[in-house]
Amino acid sequence: MDGSHEIRPYTPWRLQPIIVLAVVLVALGGAGYGLWSLLKNGGGARGSVLPVETMVVAAEDVVEWFEGYGRANPTRVVRVGAEVSGRIVERLGHSEAGQAYESLVQQGQVLLRLDDTEYQEALTRARRHQEQDGGSGAALPLRSAVAEARLNVERCTIRAPFDGRLRNVHVEVGDRVAPGVVVLTLIDPGTVEIPIQLPTLVFDHLSEGSLCHLESESQPGTFWEGLVTRIGSVGDQRTRTFTVYVEVDNTVQAQPLLPGTFVDAKVAGPVHRDAILLPRDVCRGGRVFVVEEGTARLVRVTTEHFIGDRTLIRGDLEPGDEVILSPLDQVRDGEGVRVTGDSVRP
Repeated sequence: MDGSHEIRPYTPWRLQPIIVLAVVLVALGGAGYGLWSLLKNGGGARGSVLPVETMVVAAEDVVEWFEGYGRANPTRVVRVGAEVSGRIVERLGHSEAGQAYESLVQQGQVLLRLDDTEYQEALTRARRHQEQDGGSGAALPLRSAVAEARLNVERCTIRAPFDGRLRNVHVEVGDRVAPGVVVLTLIDPGTVEIPIQLPTLVFDHLSEGSLCHLESESQPGTFWEGLVTRIGSVGDQRTRTFTVYVEVDNTVQAQPLLPGTFVDAKVAGPVHRDAILLPRDVCRGGRVFVVEEGTARLVRVTTEHFIGDRTLIRGDLEPGDEVILSPLDQVRDGEGVRVTGDSVRP
């Protein structure tokens, strides 16, 4: 028909470019809004407020401790020998000869007996001769003979010379011994000494009289204190260690440190006066960050050395400064910060 418009049927593919353009615009708008929100909430933009954890610096006197290990040894070991010859007829304990069993003994306690038959007979003869002598001039020699015979009888009974631990009995019942033969070993547990191995690097930082704290895995929760009594002058080049000797007085300990116990030791070294210590990972590249009026400020410092898991710091830090602990990888000099409730206070 002339002058009329042809009405074409609906074709969806004609709308596809419009739909695609709309989707792209929506996506870009969402991304832009997200970026704006991130920057608004402190996502790294200059001038944003970053939540941080801090610690307040305090100056303190710090003792530097050096760690080592060792084994407790008795300071007094007595090897008791027979004073007369004879056959063993009695012994303390039930262990075999030469076996250590650490029995506690008291001074004067009988440990061994020798057969005293012949010495008793000698004493009887000496007394008889003394009685028969009457008032003759041989009285003095006879009295001496009686005294010697009586002493030999007493020597047949071997007693503990002091309170201690019977480490070894070296003879069995039936064994025959001669004068001078060692029959038992006794130790005095009142004092023990521990040789402690320490790195040679700390040799110049120790002195006699230094305090030492000791503990043992075999006795959890038990601790002892001792003093350095001497320092070895020669080190071990292979292990790069030297030896300090620590003495423990068991008479003043809550529980005695027994000979043979392996211990871990901490020996007191120098005292650092008015020292400032920070966690090791806080000082990076000779600098730390402090909080001043809500702003992070960079401070240059010097690391002297490590004490345990902390660093001894020298520099422009002052007691009362608030050092940022985390997040250190996000802090920038001059950035606004907000201290959280997890911060460490003195």
